[in-house]
Formats: sequence, structure tokens, C-alpha cells
Amino acid sequence: MSESGRGPARWRVVAREPVAEARVFRVVRLRSIREGGQGRAEADFFAIDSADFVNVVALTEDDRLIFVEQHRHASGELTLEIPGGLVDAGEDPVAAGLRELEEETGYVAKQACVLGTTRPNPAIMTNRLTTVLALGARPVAAQSLDEHEDCEVQLLAWDEVLARIDDGRIDHALILASLLFEMRRRAGISASAS
Repeated sequence: MSESGRGPARWRVVAREPVAEARVFRVVRLRSIREGGQGRAEADFFAIDSADFVNVVALTEDDRLIFVEQHRHASGELTLEIPGGLVDAGEDPVAAGLRELEEETGYVAKQACVLGTTRPNPAIMTNRLTTVLALGARPVAAQSLDEHEDCEVQLLAWDEVLARIDDGRIDHALILASLLFEMRRRAGISASAS
């Protein structure tokens, strides 16, 4: 709560209009009204509507993390990321994570659970990111990539992951958020303990 004791005013969306459609998201105009706080105001804001995302912290039986290296068009660079992707409509995030793990890497896991959930960017995005922990991962098939994917699988020990974070080779914010959940798990810190 702020020093004034009232907190910030909420905005109410009164109209929602699609502006642009892309392959994996839609841009919408949000006509919004604020009442209270700094007084009444009305304005247009823009948001990216997307399906929810899933990231997979996948560990092999010898405790190596599974990464994929791939080209990202916005940065124009190769990135080192954990497997992940979009959650299909009505799909359970754990099932989506296991599907993405197998498609991108050819690995399947013995067990999986949710490590945590975050918002990718609540200022402009409407979706959530679920991080799935997949244990006992082992290769069972070739990758099953779609026509726009080209991923190289890399297995990294935890100290190698930390070194790549330190030197900037792992710098994707959503990957770092997912790895933070794994760091907390490894340290025995649960989300409810903080």
C-alpha cells in the first residue's frame, strides 16, 4: 500500500478490438477507463494476446539439463534455451511441456510437475508462462521439428549452465525465470517459504 493508504487506481477495459493477427499472437487495442487515483481518464492501450507458454527444465538421469540452440529472428542471433513453446487450447501445461520436450529434443521424461508460473510481460502481454520440471529424461526418438524450427540439442551440467548465464550466452529472460525456479528447488526453497 502507498503512503496515501489507497493504492493505485485500476483501469477497466470497456472495449477490445483486434488490430493485427500474426502466426502466434494477436495485437488488440484496449479502450480503458480509470476512475479514482489521479482522477478519471480514458485511453487506448495495446496488448499482445497469445496462448500461454511453457518452458521445460528437463534433467537427464545423470543430472544434466537439456538445452536447445536455435536462431531467433528478432535478435538475429543463435540462442541457448531450454525446450518450450505454446500451450495448445485446452492442453494441460505439463502435457504441453512434455510434448515440446519430445518434439524439440527427442527426449521423454519419467516424471514431470509444475515448478512455477510467471507472466512474461504483464505490461503488454495477456498470457502466462508455466515452467515444468521433467525428471529422468532420456532420448527415445529423433527430433520432430516443424518447418520453422532448427534446434541443436545440448546437455549441460549445472555448473556449465551457471557459467553460460555469467558470460551472457544464456540471456533469454523467460529462460532465466524458469532456471530461477530450478535454483530454488535445488536450494530446497519452496515458493511458499518466501
